[in-house]
Amino acid sequence: MRATPAPVEKTHSLSTLSTGSTVLQRQPSCACGGGCPRCQEQALLQTKLKISEPGDKYEQEAERIANEVMRMPESAIQRQVEPEEEEEEEKIQTKSIHQITPLSQGQDELELPLLHSLESPLDIQFKQDQDGGTPLSTSTRRFVEPLFRVNFDQVRLHTDQQAHQIASKIQARAFTYGHHIWLGKGESEHNQALMAHELTHVVQQCGISPSVLAVSPKQIQRLVDANRVSCNRFPRNYPIFTAIGTVDPVGVLQTADARAIEMLTNVIDELSDIRTQVQAGATPAWPLISDEIARGMRQRLRLDPDNPQVWTGTGSGTVELIIRWYGNVRSLLTSGRMNYTCLDPDCDADDWAAAIPGTSRIFLCRLFWHDSVDNRAFALIHEAAHVYYGLEDTGGGAGNAHCLEQFIADANGVPIDPELVDACRPPSP
Repeated sequence: MRATPAPVEKTHSLSTLSTGSTVLQRQPSCACGGGCPRCQEQALLQTKLKISEPGDKYEQEAERIANEVMRMPESAIQRQVEPEEEEEEEKIQTKSIHQITPLSQGQDELELPLLHSLESPLDIQFKQDQDGGTPLSTSTRRFVEPLFRVNFDQVRLHTDQQAHQIASKIQARAFTYGHHIWLGKGESEHNQALMAHELTHVVQQCGISPSVLAVSPKQIQRLVDANRVSCNRFPRNYPIFTAIGTVDPVGVLQTADARAIEMLTNVIDELSDIRTQVQAGATPAWPLISDEIARGMRQRLRLDPDNPQVWTGTGSGTVELIIRWYGNVRSLLTSGRMNYTCLDPDCDADDWAAAIPGTSRIFLCRLFWHDSVDNRAFALIHEAAHVYYGLEDTGGGAGNAHCLEQFIADANGVPIDPELVDACRPPSP
């Protein structure tokens, strides 16, 4: 509940799937120095297949999208469309993968796997394997097609023993050629991050510049569903509209929702950029870390911004956890599936909103409707954190929804409501 300090529910967190920085091709690990038959065969293959290098712009783009996928809640990733909701699903304008004109092999923009000649037995095996494969599952397509705005009906997945052998020869977890994806042994289509990575390569190889590939809130966001706003169906002469001060509750919620997503994205992007640079060897200090971010980390999140481990590590006590939590909150607000009770009868005079962990409903109060857009956005962030993680409203650090909300305010340069400043307890001097 977003209110003048009051206790709520207990904290809960989800595990995250760790993805390697090199998906298309791993670095060789053989100790022979390249002289053994296995290494020579691999070298022969790589003269025929041009493999993208770890760290190039295409790999970075694919990894960025995979990381975005991992920030999305499992419920959003794995959700199936219920039959009665199919008519309400957003009509996504997609283009078939075969309608995209591939770049020519001579263009500098394309430096992804291209088959130049067929000489070795492994090359022949690779070409023959392109005639097979199975289509992507319905659940995978339902997840990825809205993100890329592409119809992946022609994509073929190779998961048999031959695919494992080819992937092993080039020391890859998975790799892509045209609209075919080969998965190595132990890999699965159910690994959403891996599939997002490889499908990025599919789209890249079909001629779309990486700069237009973006898993962003603007791309996947559906506006607040009017049917999920309780008072929207009421006649506008009902007293509730006088109480909330508007006859357009959906518009008010859409504006607040969009602002919440914008501020969350600003923080996620900035923290992710700093984390990437520190992992690459940068010193975690000003000017890489702004004074606002550093102060907010200390006061709101109880994290030491000067400690490299806070940036490079994973799990509790690290920025990685904060990014993941904010990403999951953002995904709830972009899902279009939150329900809103316009005026909860249980609201006290000092309440903005409330939520029950594990549900998809936010109960709004009078203060919410009569506040600024920024404060409405903070209320949605606050309550979405309760819904997803069941956080407390007391104490300090990321376990307090007030602290998560106030760090967003700090990072976006937005003043915190004076009545709520003390709701996030600062660390002891």
